[in-house]
Amino acid sequence: MAGTCVGPRRGDAPLRLADGDRGLRRSPRGPGPAIPQLASTFVRFPIDGVRFGHWTDTDARTGCTVVLFPTGTVASGEVRGGAPATREFDLLAPERTVARLDALVLTGGSAFGLAAADGVVAHLERAGTGFPTGAGPVPIVVALSLFDLLEGDGSVRPGPDQGRAAAEAASGSRAGEVAVGRVGAGTGATIGTWRGREHALPGGFGVAAARRGARGVGAG
Repeated sequence: MAGTCVGPRRGDAPLRLADGDRGLRRSPRGPGPAIPQLASTFVRFPIDGVRFGHWTDTDARTGCTVVLFPTGTVASGEVRGGAPATREFDLLAPERTVARLDALVLTGGSAFGLAAADGVVAHLERAGTGFPTGAGPVPIVVALSLFDLLEGDGSVRPGPDQGRAAAEAASGSRAGEVAVGRVGAGTGATIGTWRGREHALPGGFGVAAARRGARGVGAG
């Protein structure tokens, strides 16, 4: 399965990344929008200790994104939408025993793509990262998937190998920088499909953050 891994490496100078050109390409599966060729750029994400890595398949128009968090990160969340595809999301409920989050996986491939989390778990296990138990640390990895099977080759979906590759890219990345645009889980993302596929517009992966003094908030 062809693909590329993206993560600004430690020591690298800031750079602009562009995969493909900026022309339009029609989705090969039925009516749909003219999707721009992949283009992404690196931006700053000023939340300490958070690292991002992407695996992208530009031909199949799918990918996955891994976000690694510093030890002790506490997480919570809410599931919305009519057909959510998630893994371990219930652990984020405030009444659960496990409060920490080691990694978040955002992936294309619909329910199939949730398998990418297996590779992230394996990567963190080798690093000795996880919730402490009598049998050793258990990595806490939450995954969320989007439906992009109609945007390119729907038979190609992120799996354990691709999740591991994205996690490795995140581990080796420079903290505070992240590639955004049509990259990783955002490669085949679309918006506006509630009106019908003919109204879909290209989406992508993005982040935002703000700081006030020692406190900061980020979103992706």
